[in-house]
Amino acid sequence: MGSRHYMSYEMFTKPSTADPYAVDVYCLVKTLWVLLTEQNYPLEGHQAAGSRHFSLVDQRPHPGAVALDGLIDRMTLPDPTSDLRWSRLLEILVPIDVSDLVTRFRSAVADELDAQDEHARQIQGAASAIELVSNLTRRYDNAIGELRVPRTRPGELVELLRRLRGGEAHAPG
Repeated sequence: MGSRHYMSYEMFTKPSTADPYAVDVYCLVKTLWVLLTEQNYPLEGHQAAGSRHFSLVDQRPHPGAVALDGLIDRMTLPDPTSDLRWSRLLEILVPIDVSDLVTRFRSAVADELDAQDEHARQIQGAASAIELVSNLTRRYDNAIGELRVPRTRPGELVELLRRLRGGEAHAPG
């Protein structure tokens, strides 16, 4: 059912018969309020447009804030029908110019998106390096196999290398 901050009145009172579309609109406007005010959670329940200190007009002055406060007010009323919520939502949202909000949102997340892109490039670079090392290791293993060098213990290998360099060493035992 979700967090109580986003739950409509009908989800508390009669969840089995609640209209899912009306509930979705309710959650949508609560989410819209959170995004616009940069708060962690919305107020619980009905969010009246004149709520001092909690309206968009108070928190984020914008030419469309009054209309959005009105929308949030109407969309969070207890128990409206889904048709009423949807029609009011479309009626209010269509004429609102949110280009300023979109621009602010894009600039706010630009650094995060750039960081994610850089992280993805680093991961791709690491994957390429791993593939290169894997190919080199495979080629090295193939070359050693072709030389047919007998398997030796570490001490025997040191002795073998000394003999090959012409040093004074005795044969492995």
